[in-house]
Amino acid sequence: MSALVLLPGEGKAVQIGGGGLGVVFKLFGTDTGGRFAVVEHPLAPGILAAPPIFITRRTRPRMSWKGKSWHKSATS
Repeated sequence: MSALVLLPGEGKAVQIGGGGLGVVFKLFGTDTGGRFAVVEHPLAPGILAAPPIFITRRTRPRMSWKGKSWHKSATS
């Protein structure tokens, strides 16, 4: 088998649904003698998960060990 190089944007792209989720087929099994295939799944932000969380204020670090929880303050 010879070396195969696919650059970003290359491959067969398919959009799923109304957009935001896709599949890019980089290598088919026929390209690798049936050993493996390579696919890329481009996702728009938030398409499969909760929206990003932005922390707008400073929080204290919390630690947990064996079921006990505490925070570290500037005086401890």
